[in-house]
Amino acid sequence: MEDWEKRNFLDRQNQEISRQNDLLEEKNRLAKEQNEALRQSNLDAKWREEQYRREQREIEDIKRIERFEKDMDDRIYKLKLDIAKTKDETIRYALQGILDEEIQKRNKYYQEREAHQLEKRRQVRRYKTISLIKNIIFTVLGLTILFAILTVYLSSSNNDSARESFGTKLAMSGTVKKDIDEDSNLSTSVSSKTNKEVRHSIKQENEKSSSLVSERLQVDVTADDISIRESASLSAKVVGVCPKGVYTIVETTSGDGYTWGRLKSGKGWIALDSTEKMNSESITEGSDTSAEWERPYHNYYVASSSSTLMMAGFKLESNGKVTLYRSGAEILLANSGNPVEGRYTIESYNSTEQVTSFEITQRTIVNGDIPNTKKILPNVIIRIYVSAEELQKAGESVSEEHNLIYYGYYSYLGQHILTDGNSSATPQVFFQVGE
Repeated sequence: MEDWEKRNFLDRQNQEISRQNDLLEEKNRLAKEQNEALRQSNLDAKWREEQYRREQREIEDIKRIERFEKDMDDRIYKLKLDIAKTKDETIRYALQGILDEEIQKRNKYYQEREAHQLEKRRQVRRYKTISLIKNIIFTVLGLTILFAILTVYLSSSNNDSARESFGTKLAMSGTVKKDIDEDSNLSTSVSSKTNKEVRHSIKQENEKSSSLVSERLQVDVTADDISIRESASLSAKVVGVCPKGVYTIVETTSGDGYTWGRLKSGKGWIALDSTEKMNSESITEGSDTSAEWERPYHNYYVASSSSTLMMAGFKLESNGKVTLYRSGAEILLANSGNPVEGRYTIESYNSTEQVTSFEITQRTIVNGDIPNTKKILPNVIIRIYVSAEELQKAGESVSEEHNLIYYGYYSYLGQHILTDGNSSATPQVFFQVGE
């Protein structure tokens, strides 16, 4: 009897110990889960804090860049005002030199920013291409393995029951394969066409990049001041900038990881990665010409730096509008918000006859001796019409409208130059100061 009670006591004691151990294990498990939850919560909080700091740094960088660009524009604008106000020729010349340096710095800054943006877009495209290739490789590999299993099984199966069993397994494999394809965003039907599509795409890309393609297309330049280069390469010399607008591309090629297009004007090549191809029905011939030549023009040669002709010229604007400020009266009218305005048209120059212009050797107005003249082959013809009523606003006693013709071409410095082509006397030549 005593032995039985002793065994019973020991059993209850062992059960109590086991229960205590279970409670301790449960307590440890709960503590571990709480610690893991706390650790995960700390990681999430740290990630959110890092994300917030990253966003704040990006915002600060954007604000810093905006302030820097605004400071550049403000300095250039102030220098232009100081040049317009000063009457001292020495001070004006010094300010003009400073203005040229500031404009060159700004152009260099925008060119470097454009190259950086192009490199970022190139990296994104490279990442997408690598991801696509990986998906294609995994898909082809899966199909190859499935085909090998099918071949081995059919060669070892000689009875209907084996084929029925294989049919069941094949259905299950198809289900698994479909799930895998859904996870990788590739369906079985797309996978069966992938090889042909990839081979066709690679063939087209190789044909496109292997040689120069002669085609005629029109693109919309949406970025600010895209660089125009002598050839289709990032290492080629920059001959100018391409403002926003619609342009005609006559040849395309690939180089340095970019697609390049040659402008119809013949000025050079631009990277088409920063443009949008336009539908032929939404554009008209010559629209690239209008957009490219829309800018202010001043006299290239003025005999005296104190003459009001230093500020004279005209401005070609969008929608075929031209604003004149050839004389002091017209300049005052323009500054008072009542400018002398006219209309203009632009068309391609299709003749082989050359016209007269000055030898363009600098980006600022020439004073003193008359520059040498030379013969040039224009790119465009610009016809300006101004009514007699508009001219009378500036105090001119005229009864007939003015019809002016200028020939547009590019200097070796990449500038947009306009000349009246007068070969019997001194030609009247206009350009954009500082371009």
